[in-house]
Amino acid sequence: MNWNWSFRLIRLFRTDVRIHWSLLVFFMYYVMRGAQHGGGLVLLGLFVLLPYVVLLVTVVMHEFGHVFAARHYGLPVDEIVLTPIGGVALLGASAWSPRSEFVIAACGPLVNVGLATIATAAYLAMGGPLHWDMLLPIASDGFASLWGDGRIGLLLLYDFVQMQMVLFLFNVLMVAYPLDGGRMVFAALWKLKGYRQGLTTSCTIAKVVAGGMGIVGLVTFSPMLMVIAAFVFLQAAMTQKRIPMLREPDTRYHEAPQRQRSRRIAQGSWVDAWRRRREDRQTARALEKAERDGIHTLTTHERELLRKRSERMN
Repeated sequence: MNWNWSFRLIRLFRTDVRIHWSLLVFFMYYVMRGAQHGGGLVLLGLFVLLPYVVLLVTVVMHEFGHVFAARHYGLPVDEIVLTPIGGVALLGASAWSPRSEFVIAACGPLVNVGLATIATAAYLAMGGPLHWDMLLPIASDGFASLWGDGRIGLLLLYDFVQMQMVLFLFNVLMVAYPLDGGRMVFAALWKLKGYRQGLTTSCTIAKVVAGGMGIVGLVTFSPMLMVIAAFVFLQAAMTQKRIPMLREPDTRYHEAPQRQRSRRIAQGSWVDAWRRRREDRQTARALEKAERDGIHTLTTHERELLRKRSERMN
């Protein structure tokens, strides 16, 4: 997919959030299909437009899970692109180890788990009945029950939890690179087989999975499944072609930020700077107190601060 065919929507946390043109086309199709089923503007707004907007916001939050995890490991993130099949966080560099690759990939689905947990707690606090298909969204018994009772608020929360679980299960169970599940599989293969061989095997798995999805999409007449299959296959194929040109990350020159922070702490860099700033603030307050109330009102600690200041000035 050509990421250049997108436009900037907003900039958040030093990252551009962009929308691919195909997403707008899919949005119009989504609205028109919902309108054809009838039900009036209220139903169209509550169960077509609102879920779609919530889905986009959720996808952005999912992608920022990847963004913040990548920055934890010192990797730059250029932008996020929203597409009909989800979001893509475009990292400015490759992960530096299998562990960092796995953590970055896993943090997106974990955001969905967190959102589902919060929404489920709110749902239960409002007296909503817990249905098994709420957490395993393969049926609609609970949805139909809430709709029949006219409990719209609970229905929207129920729908939100199902949405988060669908995103979580899709991203984790779809072991096709470059989707999150595929990246986690790649991290494991990287550790076992090395970077290039692991990536090659991951791309091969992705193409096989994409072929299976495409066949299922044709049999079930599912355009969305066929679009996902095409995306996965093309991305895996393009990545596989670039593998001979890729340089394997060298962990000697890509240290995790926690190691860098440990080294700085050992050297006393930012810790000493923080202590100096705190001491300067205390010294300034001691001077103000001495000028206002007299030097005899100072404590022993404040007198010591002023003594040190006087020695530095001399």
